[in-house]
Amino acid sequence: MIVTNFPSARTLYICDIVSVKRVGYKKLNDSYFPEWIDSLRVVEGLDFDKIAPCHGKMGTKGDVRDNRAFYQDLYTAVLRAARADQSPEEAKASIKL
Repeated sequence: MIVTNFPSARTLYICDIVSVKRVGYKKLNDSYFPEWIDSLRVVEGLDFDKIAPCHGKMGTKGDVRDNRAFYQDLYTAVLRAARADQSPEEAKASIKL
């Protein structure tokens, strides 16, 4: 996961931590979501207007916010299901984002 700031262009090159209008690719089983969410909060605090992701189309600061909100909601819902002792199948059926 890479974030490179180009202040003169007010653009971040951002790879694999944010996707524009989509979620992460395939399995995210090696991800630690609390740190990922915290990292996205740090990115949101940077001074930029556009993002240039390594996959897909250009985006904006709003896309970073949307990705963080999605992963935060997903993490919260899965954690709630786990604490309620739901099976993976029950969690999949009950979590709506």
